[in-house]
Amino acid sequence: MVNVIFSFEVAKENQENFLSFVMSGTKPWWESHGCLGYNVWQAVGENAFIKIMEFTDMATMQEVMPANEKDPECRALIEKFESYTINISRKPYIKMT
Repeated sequence: MVNVIFSFEVAKENQENFLSFVMSGTKPWWESHGCLGYNVWQAVGENAFIKIMEFTDMATMQEVMPANEKDPECRALIEKFESYTINISRKPYIKMT
């Protein structure tokens, strides 16, 4: 199992629209295009968020993510997602235990 974990912030005034967009846009799109799970978590009482994208293995993640990121529909979703976020970073993690 490979999780790609994104960390970022979303300004308080944008959080409701951001979460609505994730639920109707990026989550269903990615989960129907090779991602096993796509979930966003918020730190309690903070503007800090993480997004966890789950893939079966590193090879699948390395194939699916770049291919989808070139897709025009996906590219538009990514750009809108990023328009809500501040200080975004991403790292892949491999399940070890």
